[in-house]
Amino acid sequence: MTSPIAFAWAALGITGIAAIFDWRTGRIPSWLSLGTLFVAPIAHALATRVQAGGALGGLALAGLGAACAGAPPLLLWRLGGIGGGDVKLVAAAGALLGPTLGVESLLYACLLAGSYAVLRMAWDGSLLRTIRFGPALCAGVALAVVLPGALS
Repeated sequence: MTSPIAFAWAALGITGIAAIFDWRTGRIPSWLSLGTLFVAPIAHALATRVQAGGALGGLALAGLGAACAGAPPLLLWRLGGIGGGDVKLVAAAGALLGPTLGVESLLYACLLAGSYAVLRMAWDGSLLRTIRFGPALCAGVALAVVLPGALS
């Protein structure tokens, strides 16, 4: 029988190691995220081989988790908002956690990062200025989406 707790602890450990690397070097090593993307489906297949879905169900769970959790960061990467290491790490965590917990952990990470950004802007004294110019920024982004090339 598969234990989701073991996969959750593994995801926490992998992301913790990646956070230390990212904090010290500014990069997330590919061997960590791609290695996890390689090992997670095998671990799920071995853990679920005696259940109804069998090994193929475990492979599908890991693949769907990587795809569901990795899709939003992939879009952000294509828009230039985050780095490729972040995309690989979130996809690896999704492969470990499955689609539901993978997307849920991505949501919690985004909420935590957004809260940190607001607190950091308040500490630096730029929060009120950012709030004041927020509607104009949103209008400019909406205009750029509706009329591509209008702002260039």
